[in-house]
Amino acid sequence: MSSTRPRWRRWFRIWTPGRPRLKSQRRQGVPVSSDEDMMSPAAMTCPECGGAVRETPGVGLLSYQCHTGHRFTADELLVHQRDDVERAIMVAIRVLQERSALCRRMSVDAQHAGRHQGVAYWHRLTREAEDQLGVLRPLLQQTHGEPTGVLKASEPVK
Repeated sequence: MSSTRPRWRRWFRIWTPGRPRLKSQRRQGVPVSSDEDMMSPAAMTCPECGGAVRETPGVGLLSYQCHTGHRFTADELLVHQRDDVERAIMVAIRVLQERSALCRRMSVDAQHAGRHQGVAYWHRLTREAEDQLGVLRPLLQQTHGEPTGVLKASEPVK
C-alpha cells in the first residue's frame, strides 16, 4: 500500500469472501481458510464474542465455528443459549421488581400530595409490572431444565 493513501483507506483492506487474500494479510495474521469454510452464516451468534457462526463441515457431529475461531458443538450452543435466556429473564425480573417498587412509592407520594389522578396512574403501572412479573417467573423456572424434545448432537439420528 502506498503511504500517500489516506489512513482510513488502509484500514478497509480486509478480506471478504470471494476476494483473494493478499500476502500482506497472511503476514498480518488474518486466518487463511478454504472456500468450504466460508459457507453462509448460521442464524446464530457466538456465545463468546457475539460474531456470526458457521456450520463446520465434515466433523461428524454438528458443530459451529465463528470468524475468530471459537468452536462449539450443538450441545454446547444449547447450553449457552439456555444460560443467556436465563440471564435475560433474571435481568427483566429485577428491573420489573424495581419498577413495581418505584411505582408504589410514587403512588404513596401522589396520595400524600392529593393528586388522585396520579395515584390511579401509578397503581396502573404497578399492576402492569406485577402482571409482567407473573409471566416471567414461570419462564425462569422452565429454563433450569433440559429443553424437551431436543435431539443431542451425540445421539444418532433415527
